[in-house]
Amino acid sequence: FTMTADDKPIVVVAFSADGGKSFAAPLTVDADSPIGRGDAAFLSDGTLIIVWYAAANAPHLAARAYNPDSAPGPPLRIAPVSGSRKSGRPRIASSGSSAVVVWTGNQEGRPSLRSAKLSR
Repeated sequence: FTMTADDKPIVVVAFSADGGKSFAAPLTVDADSPIGRGDAAFLSDGTLIIVWYAAANAPHLAARAYNPDSAPGPPLRIAPVSGSRKSGRPRIASSGSSAVVVWTGNQEGRPSLRSAKLSR
């Protein structure tokens, strides 16, 4: 998550083929006024799964798959979120060809941990 030169929020990703010495041009993950607070994890095939709080059409947890050797997958709407700071930051961990994302949701007016499994 960063801000553009004209102060608009944007989520981007950039890949490195040399251990971080240099990076390819950044790819836009979400430029539709995202909330941000993202996390990312690699799957065993090299695909990077990015999760973040998006704002388009109501705040929600979103995910998108990126592989440096192919076109990015479409954004995936996982669940609605409040968008406030109380919603914290999503976390993602991977194992093999799947990942689990955990975030703070709201159940009966109280914060609760929610989770979802993402698979390729």
